[in-house]
Amino acid sequence: MAKFDNQLTMPEMEVVKFDADASDEELIETIETWTNESETYHDHLLIQQDKSLAYYKGSQTDRNHIPGFNSNTVHNRIFEATETIVPIITGSAHQFIALPGTDDEQSLRSAQKVQSVLSFKYDDLDVQGHLEDVSRDMILKRFGVLEWYWNHDADDVGIRVIDPRAILIPKMQVKPCELPYVIKVLEFNLTELKENFPDLDITKVQGGGKTVDIGKKEDKRGMFQVFEVWTDEYVAWRLGTEIIERKANPYWDFKGEKDEKKLQFFNHLNRPSKPFVFFAPFRTGEGPISETSLTEIAIPVQDDINVQKRQIINNLIRMGNGQVYIDKGALEDEMLDQITSEPGLQIVGDSVASENRVRREAGTPLPNAHFSNLVDSNQTFDAIFGVQAALRGASEGGTLGGQILNQQQNLSRIDLLTRELNRGVGELANGLIQLMKMFYDKDSLLRFVGSSDAVEFIKFSREDIEDDVKVHVKSGNIFPDDPVQRSNRAIQLFQLGALAPVDLYKAMGFPNPEETQAKLQQWLSGQLAEQTQANIVEAEAGAQAKAAATPDRGVETSQSPIQRSTESITGGPSKLPGKPK
Repeated sequence: MAKFDNQLTMPEMEVVKFDADASDEELIETIETWTNESETYHDHLLIQQDKSLAYYKGSQTDRNHIPGFNSNTVHNRIFEATETIVPIITGSAHQFIALPGTDDEQSLRSAQKVQSVLSFKYDDLDVQGHLEDVSRDMILKRFGVLEWYWNHDADDVGIRVIDPRAILIPKMQVKPCELPYVIKVLEFNLTELKENFPDLDITKVQGGGKTVDIGKKEDKRGMFQVFEVWTDEYVAWRLGTEIIERKANPYWDFKGEKDEKKLQFFNHLNRPSKPFVFFAPFRTGEGPISETSLTEIAIPVQDDINVQKRQIINNLIRMGNGQVYIDKGALEDEMLDQITSEPGLQIVGDSVASENRVRREAGTPLPNAHFSNLVDSNQTFDAIFGVQAALRGASEGGTLGGQILNQQQNLSRIDLLTRELNRGVGELANGLIQLMKMFYDKDSLLRFVGSSDAVEFIKFSREDIEDDVKVHVKSGNIFPDDPVQRSNRAIQLFQLGALAPVDLYKAMGFPNPEETQAKLQQWLSGQLAEQTQANIVEAEAGAQAKAAATPDRGVETSQSPIQRSTESITGGPSKLPGKPK
């Protein structure tokens, strides 16, 4: 029996040097190796990304190669679907929940401060707007990228969207956060290069070095391509064949500060991390990002729709301007050359008015199966993106409740994109806290609008960020906040007596619900008084009419009980009106 060693023999691997101990030459060699390793994967992605972008912009189905006498119309469903989905999945703001590290009042107050600051930064940094760009990238370019960083100009935290075409990563079967390196390709003109690298002596930078196509087609003359290479613990910038800057991860406290008791490190994350957040919704495990995108899946169907639309238009043109049949000899050759599709064209010749000599043949209409196939193609496209008619507001017929139910079912199709955004925002929040823990060394006075719509001020520093604080992101609701639906629900609850009038006014969007409630009370009080007086007058009139019908009986009015009581007190007779004799 064959004997197997329980230790696998691995091929000897080259040691990669990318840290503070490596020389510039060793860094260059490593960056060159990593660039070559990831460029093939990047170029494959770039082809698909550029094609999807072209379709989004309307350059579809060989539009520029259609002969001039045929229709090159484009029914751009990809743009329509993308711009339907993006507002839905980014429409509701995310909410941050900071969990205190310990069970005491001070820890709770610190966690509330962290939560308030994150909510403030969500608006201040326009995270929602950045997520809109990331969402388009997920739909068109397979994945989106956000970078968190320290903004030295503002002396505060910052975020920015990175074009996925400018990112080089190896194709490995790991999550994006587990990648050994990430390369970001930057392009600067000379002025921008000097601003970003003030210590660089441009005269000493040699040419050469690898450049990478990142899909931007503008003139590259006078531009410098810089490779920003990140690992979890180190970062370096390469221009040509030179390392123009290098340093340890600037967003991790390696040194710490020594106080009276111990050496304290100001870190929130568990370990150093590259400052990138990847959004990749359709991962299959074959690579770190999505293997396809919604746009790539829908392009063949989009082509079908365009081809069928063009056929319809071409057929309509031929139906309205069919072929002309002319008997030989009816017109001279010079006149025949002048016959075109021009409106109002006059044809003059011998006996051409006779249908036996000249006639126009109408085109053949398209079969009904053509139009049925176009409807089926549109329905298939809607199913891919999850943007059926109810979601686009184009539903016809049915009850309001049925339309709302259909809309919610359609939204569940794109819920995956929403969950991916939620996961990414959670990573982003922890990255921002890491920056605050490192750089908020002094109290900062922050101003924001509180839950009661009042302006609140808060002093915040890294001392308010406890080591064990945990941040959770409460998912935004993908269902749009329909004001009609909300008003109808409030009216139903009010009719059941389960909602106060002031809450009804709030749900219906009244500008001053409390004032409206007070006016209602005043109006109801006036109505009650008028109704009471009207009832009294009606009762007295009825009594008088009855007394007139019976002369021997008196009339009982509202003053009669008072009169009898007065007479009883004064000793006078207390008689009932109209006592029978």
